[in-house]
Amino acid sequence: HPFPEVSIIVICRGKWTKSRRCLASLRRAAGKVDYEVLTGCFGAEAKTALELRKKAKTWPQLRFLGQWEPTPYAHVLNLAQISAKGDFILFLPDDVLLSSPGCLEALVQTARKNGAAGVIAPRCSNARLDWQRTPGSKTALSVDYVRDYGLLIPKTVFSSLGGFDNRFQETMWAEDFCFRAKQKGYEVLVADKAVVRASRQEDSSALPHDRNLIFGKWSGHPLFKWR
Repeated sequence: HPFPEVSIIVICRGKWTKSRRCLASLRRAAGKVDYEVLTGCFGAEAKTALELRKKAKTWPQLRFLGQWEPTPYAHVLNLAQISAKGDFILFLPDDVLLSSPGCLEALVQTARKNGAAGVIAPRCSNARLDWQRTPGSKTALSVDYVRDYGLLIPKTVFSSLGGFDNRFQETMWAEDFCFRAKQKGYEVLVADKAVVRASRQEDSSALPHDRNLIFGKWSGHPLFKWR
């Protein structure tokens, strides 16, 4: 395989200890998947860039892309994926820990077995969404959307949909991408055997800007059932 199978994008934000735990869990749960890690700093504490450069010297699969100035988070993700060489891109927030052995393999296998899959997400053991938290009876559950606990997207699908909507400042970019994927006939799947845990505060709500944007784009559409 001349290129890695999966490009994993981890944008480090806030405290380095949080980002370090995320990266450590990724390295443990990678399994036999051929991968690369693309990382950089966006609103991270000063020492994070130094720590990432040090880590890149001992972790051959990790590349440090640099630091981004304040800009919408969705735009940063779009910029980072330009460097991706894999068939799939995993957008992994740095406040998410991969908690099941072979988590990455389970995501990739689910994608490979479902040719119509546009987005493959893990189960999150502390998610608010029932369908993204509760173990299912199938290896992959088809849903309308998922939250940003990690999104595996075939690179061809990502490119065909034009990436994430750059206007989303912090939140709702994942849900919006899922709706657009479904609109184009792709499936959004939750891989039952891929399990993660989020360290974020789950009662936090979307920024008013992002909420207004997604409602403005999708209100009245059959896929959009929010109030």
